[in-house]
Amino acid sequence: YPQYLAMYDSYEIFDGMTVNIERIDAIRYFYLHYFGGIYMDIDIMCLRRFPKWQKPTFGYLYKDYDGHKSAIANGFMATPANHSLFLKIIEQLPIAAVAHENVMDTTGPAFLTRLIQQFGLSKVNVLEMPKIFPFQWNLKKKETKCSTVHECRNEFPLSYTMDNYLQSWIPNWRLNFPLNSMGGQFECVGGSLLQITWMLDKQSFATFNIEEDNYVNFVE
Repeated sequence: YPQYLAMYDSYEIFDGMTVNIERIDAIRYFYLHYFGGIYMDIDIMCLRRFPKWQKPTFGYLYKDYDGHKSAIANGFMATPANHSLFLKIIEQLPIAAVAHENVMDTTGPAFLTRLIQQFGLSKVNVLEMPKIFPFQWNLKKKETKCSTVHECRNEFPLSYTMDNYLQSWIPNWRLNFPLNSMGGQFECVGGSLLQITWMLDKQSFATFNIEEDNYVNFVE
């Protein structure tokens, strides 16, 4: 895929991150188009044998998936080699790189969800919870107590896999937004808590914590 090398090289590490997540996202689409097979994030555990899927197969990240633009995860993907969907995905990467700035829209779940919807949901398998993702990523502490394959297999008898949602690509980071005359500092603490500090004349006068319960709705 030499025609995409310049695009791949143009992906930069976002401020505050230690990995180039756009490259990590993008390369998996090329591998799957060329080789086919199954891609899974390294923090996903296999609980049961997969059936012989005949179409590209993905998993929904949310129970109410219709309400999320990032409904389909790119952390689990299965496909035959040289499938037209993954060719379409690859062809759209340069367009998304110009049209969007957020990694979710350039290479991540929002990008993938958009392309699958355009391709046609009837042409692929998108498995609802709990088949691939037994619970929503922001509810792990409430939804499961398992930590081993044996424990998770017993806890989720209908699931093929279990995602630990380590989100290692999200370190502690801070972004400044010129939201208003006060200015707002948005700081992500770990992988699942957003802390908002409002500043006035460089002095902090209010801090709000967005907990796991409402983190997804707040971000969207």
